[in-house]
Amino acid sequence: MRSQEEINKIRSRFSVPYSVENFLEEACVVAGIDNYQQYVDIDQSLFRPSEVKHLRGNPTKIMEVTGWTPTITFSELVKDMVL
Repeated sequence: MRSQEEINKIRSRFSVPYSVENFLEEACVVAGIDNYQQYVDIDQSLFRPSEVKHLRGNPTKIMEVTGWTPTITFSELVKDMVL
């Protein structure tokens, strides 16, 4: 059995990469907004020069240590957060 301290050091991750834009699009679908782009301005000057395009985590370690497995999809998570 792992200690709580060891478990706290493990960062949970999605194994499928989702962007802020993916979240925004899904949240707008849930809220009934058809064209989210008309409400959002993206300021490219705020992007970091060395911005990483894609980050993808591996939840295997937390699954092995805690026995946790995901039970909801990304879309369900967004819906729960929006509603």
